[in-house]
Amino acid sequence: MDLAISEQQQQEITALKSIYAEDFKECQPRAWKGAARLPEFILKITHPDTEHATKIYFHLHTIFPRTYPTNAYPIFTVQQPIKGIPDDYVTKLSNFIQAEARQSRGTEIVFQVVTVAQDWISTNIAPPVEVIGSLASEMIKRASEEEQAKKRREEAEAQEEEERKRLFAEAINEQIQADVHRHQIEREKHRARHRAQSDATEVPEFTDNILTQTFDREIIVNELRFRAVKLFHSRQDYLGIVYQAEPICDDIAATLPLEVHLVTFDSHYYTTHQGRKKLKLVQEDVQRLIGVQHGNVIRLYAVKLTLPHSSGAPQLAVLMEQRPQLTLHDLLEDCETLREERASSYLTQILTGLNEVHAADLLHRGLSLHSIGLSSHERLGQSKLVKLLKVSYYVKLLDLHRSNPFGTNPLPALDSMSLPESWLAKDGHDSALIYTKARDIHYAGVVFLQMILGRDVVERFHDAQAALVSCESRRRTRSSAYTLQP
Repeated sequence: MDLAISEQQQQEITALKSIYAEDFKECQPRAWKGAARLPEFILKITHPDTEHATKIYFHLHTIFPRTYPTNAYPIFTVQQPIKGIPDDYVTKLSNFIQAEARQSRGTEIVFQVVTVAQDWISTNIAPPVEVIGSLASEMIKRASEEEQAKKRREEAEAQEEEERKRLFAEAINEQIQADVHRHQIEREKHRARHRAQSDATEVPEFTDNILTQTFDREIIVNELRFRAVKLFHSRQDYLGIVYQAEPICDDIAATLPLEVHLVTFDSHYYTTHQGRKKLKLVQEDVQRLIGVQHGNVIRLYAVKLTLPHSSGAPQLAVLMEQRPQLTLHDLLEDCETLREERASSYLTQILTGLNEVHAADLLHRGLSLHSIGLSSHERLGQSKLVKLLKVSYYVKLLDLHRSNPFGTNPLPALDSMSLPESWLAKDGHDSALIYTKARDIHYAGVVFLQMILGRDVVERFHDAQAALVSCESRRRTRSSAYTLQP
């Protein structure tokens, strides 16, 4: 639906809500998954004389077609509850409303239709005359009227349901055909671009005003197969831009929680032989990380390094699962410390993830509170699921940025790189650029102490040994206090 038309329809609906208040009821249309929903509501239209408003009224069901008000008029249906209007007059009223709608095509007409319908009621429907009779006869009459009204209501509702199904089936079919056609064209363009793509191709690209990223190999995630993703909702990262992403595949309704990390190396150094060589080493790290498939390590699915032959800056695109919104740093900002049982559970998951990374002949290189994500378990009641973030290649990019800067963003100060000298791992005293498995495990221990004693533990204690002594002292104190309780 055209955005201008959609906005115009919503403005009219807002005005009608304000005018008719409790006489306006918005419907929740039933539609197939993925199909556009047509605006739909019901107006209670009463006799214009307030004295007769409770005795003479009907309900007008209204649907806005996709091209209203420019090329179509609303679909009006007179429906139950109806009071004070004979059946034969209901048909006349409906025909009158349809005729009025056809004459006013091209304008916003709902308020006008309501007004002329009230005028028609005032002219053609005589208010009922109250006749005083016996209580028994009144009860019999009322019961008969209610039974007839119920029957008419059921018949009308059945007709309305059939009509609604027909209208929505037509609208949904139209939307599905349009979506299928658009996706077919989109896939063909990606396939053609992939066949003709050269090393000089820059990524990402715009296709029909949609930002996309194409990868060299077919990607399989949860049985979905695709080579390209749509990019949206960008945010700036220290080393580039992070986009949320959705796969472009045969299943038009398919969605996956994905994101793309795009880094542009706009420095002359990275166009030299030595600079390109270092970028290829980063790409190889990502390719090995793609093979690490474990619940405690963020999943990477694809990587693409673009190295233009002539002008243009190299670009690195990494497709991964969407990172958790909450990090361990965020959690400790709120609650300062964690219970020992919870901290031990997190540490176990951290070490399990590190073991998977080390088994792939990789190192984390920058383990810290910021690089540990926390997501919810599928089963309720369990502690958070730990995911190691920014594994290996991210710190390699930081090291490259430190020696040969690219981009305009300032270099972030990682927790593991800003520790006091007495808190560094043994091999960290020699060089900050020496990374080992033992160093990864050492920083896992620092994270554990931060969970137990607070983020500022490295400032309050001279070294890790002093912090451990404090932990043991607290544990003995709690144990003694528990023992002395009566």
